[in-house]
Amino acid sequence: MANTQLIKGAAQVYGSQPGGYQQQEILQKGLAAGLSTANQILTAQQNKRAKANEYYQNQVNSYMGQLKSDLDFTGFSAKETGTMRNFLMGQRNKYTQAAKMAAKYSDTTDPNYLMYVDQMQAVNNSFQNLAKQLDAYKKNKLGYAENQMNSEVSLGTDPSITRQNSIVYGFEDLDGDGVNDINPDDAMYQSFFIGDGGNLKFMVDGETVLYNNLKPVDYKDYQLANYVLNGNEAVFNSGQKMNQIEKDQYVLTLQQKLANPKALQSLVFDFGASGIRLEAIAEEWSNDPQPNFDYYRNKVIEQLLIAREAVAEEGAKQKKQRSNSNTSLPKAIQTFNAQFASLTDEAWAANPNGYAVSQPGGGKVVFNYRDITDGANAGKRVLTIIRGDGQEVIITPGDAKAQFGIEYEIIDSPSDDTEFAE
Repeated sequence: MANTQLIKGAAQVYGSQPGGYQQQEILQKGLAAGLSTANQILTAQQNKRAKANEYYQNQVNSYMGQLKSDLDFTGFSAKETGTMRNFLMGQRNKYTQAAKMAAKYSDTTDPNYLMYVDQMQAVNNSFQNLAKQLDAYKKNKLGYAENQMNSEVSLGTDPSITRQNSIVYGFEDLDGDGVNDINPDDAMYQSFFIGDGGNLKFMVDGETVLYNNLKPVDYKDYQLANYVLNGNEAVFNSGQKMNQIEKDQYVLTLQQKLANPKALQSLVFDFGASGIRLEAIAEEWSNDPQPNFDYYRNKVIEQLLIAREAVAEEGAKQKKQRSNSNTSLPKAIQTFNAQFASLTDEAWAANPNGYAVSQPGGGKVVFNYRDITDGANAGKRVLTIIRGDGQEVIITPGDAKAQFGIEYEIIDSPSDDTEFAE
């Protein structure tokens, strides 16, 4: 039995990957820099296609929230069961009548005999076909509910397809009262039929839909989205601007990955909150009565390339800023910084008076690297400076970095050498 407990588990986790520079920030920065006007960026909530699909998702969540945990929501109503019973009885009568007529013929090659045998076989086939479709219906209803509750259905799905699925599987609020119409016995809602050959049929908005012809909803392409986001993070971390070869390779790869219209659709409509800001294209697509695949694929590729170039430039800019942070210090500090990185414990111990560094405005700062024997930092080795009044004070790693470009960390004292009291 399939019950609501089965589909109320945790959804699959898809998120930005951990790293030095968050992917969402990368892409948002890159695209913001690449777009010509800020008003091109629209929120996903404004997009009518996405909003329609969110409506159907909410309907499923509302429906499932009203069910008792032990209720088999994939079961059939009394009316639907009655429809199946009537069909089976009618088909059985056909089979019985055809069998009686066939029994009157001793010649099994007689055309009339063969006709009645065909009728009997048709009944058997209809039973088998109905059984398969009923089984598929129950499984697919569960799958549809799971995917909607886990937010895996693409917001770019044609809303008419999502609507058909919601009505066929019994999740739609057809009278607009804000409450799911979960009673399929009401004639004004879901109409369930069994047609010739045991084919399931549903009446949707006044039109008959064969279950075998029901188009499934589309799903979010997380793999493609992660390819774009991870690629931008890698480009940023490289600290290098893109050359022409890299740009051409990226465009070629995007052309291959976006060859599937559903992949393109998902990238456009589903990942704005993750940093893939293509809402302007999504809005245009939603309002286009006959969207051209090649046109929108080219627009998406162009915008993704702009974003990646901007991300690469930002990465190169920040790398340059980091590399320039030391060279912008006074030359004497640069010299000390280089010395400090190479000094061993023995070197510090051999020079207990510390190292004096000249300041641009005159005077000197004396640094030492010492062990502390008491106070808050007892048992630690720290960097100190001698102030103008002759007092020796500890300089924190943060102040050392900010004021002098020196990177160090406070460590446990490795020895009792060069001790001094705090």
